[in-house]
Amino acid sequence: GDGLGETGVLALKGALETGDESLRLAAAWGLETIGAEASGAQEALVEALRADESVGVRAAAARTLGALGDAGRPAVPALFETLGQPSEAVRYAAAQALSRQKLGADDIPHLVVALQSEDVYVRAFAAWRLGNFREEARGAVPVLALALEKPDTYVVVSAALARIGPAAEEAVPALVSELASPAEGRRWRAARTLGRIGPGAVAAVPALVEAMEDPNEGVRLRVARALGRIGPDPRSAAALQRATGDPDAGVQREAREALDRLH
Repeated sequence: GDGLGETGVLALKGALETGDESLRLAAAWGLETIGAEASGAQEALVEALRADESVGVRAAAARTLGALGDAGRPAVPALFETLGQPSEAVRYAAAQALSRQKLGADDIPHLVVALQSEDVYVRAFAAWRLGNFREEARGAVPVLALALEKPDTYVVVSAALARIGPAAEEAVPALVSELASPAEGRRWRAARTLGRIGPGAVAAVPALVEAMEDPNEGVRLRVARALGRIGPDPRSAAALQRATGDPDAGVQREAREALDRLH
């Protein structure tokens, strides 16, 4: 920014390093409102994030680092570290800040660690960002498959595996287990994800054929679609042929389309 902006940043940076908590908090808030132009205070913000005794100051520092945009990239390692801090408010602020960053393949191992957090928000953030890497996130698939067991994040984890698609082949056994869940939401999401994996999910065909008899039409519909996407298999063809007479018109349609794909 102009000279006045730089002077303001320096003044706020200085206040961030004082012994007065209310001053430090005000400084962090002030820097957040400046946004990207506050990058000159980045080192002081990272120090506050890591070491300030005040939860409020640490959370405000995390939010400010998020507000720096691309200029905040050097703070990414510190923000990942912060996902393990004891304060829920600070963890939340750090995850929010990281969600505003363009993460690269080098960040995948940090996201895998975050995926194992006890904090539901941190875990959901990590799963979502891993899904965005699609096939590049292949190495994270075993941990994502384990995370399917967590009831509070299985929706976002399942969606991440679906976006990773064919590279998520290692999750097939876990997804097959999900097909037997008492929760229909888990069953249809498992079928959807197996379909997105495609031919690599051929080991799931027997379980999917069985799931064509599921009492829920939404599950049956996605099972039919999955069988079509996984590819030619005599067991699939027979189950889909039967499903063309399903009581639900949507399931009938999906079964016909899946049969067309198999031929």
